[in-house]
Amino acid sequence: MDFQDIAVVDVRVEPGASGDNYRFAFLLSRVPERFWPECFMGAYGTQSGLRRAELTDRAVTITLREAEAEAYATAIGTAVARANADYRADLARKATEEQQRLDGEQQRRARAEELSRQARHTLGI
Repeated sequence: MDFQDIAVVDVRVEPGASGDNYRFAFLLSRVPERFWPECFMGAYGTQSGLRRAELTDRAVTITLREAEAEAYATAIGTAVARANADYRADLARKATEEQQRLDGEQQRRARAEELSRQARHTLGI
């Protein structure tokens, strides 16, 4: 469970198609791990009324009006932080489930060995 948080490390802005629109690319520290994108989109989606954002390998892109830039920068940062927390929680849950499965297997093997000893004892072998 060596997950290192993904962070926004840079922002690139290009003029959009219309006069007051700009295309923002919030660059991520690294390529997200499996299932992290779902955590991000879920966290972003819980914030109501936001424009659609696209998550690619290393960036979150969105077209905004200039007046929306600061609010969306905050929203993206919040979604990244929440996605990291949700992803870590999911990893912890999966690790716990795996440990429980392994413990159950070990108990069953120990019980099988005990049953084998009892059967040998009963048979005198």
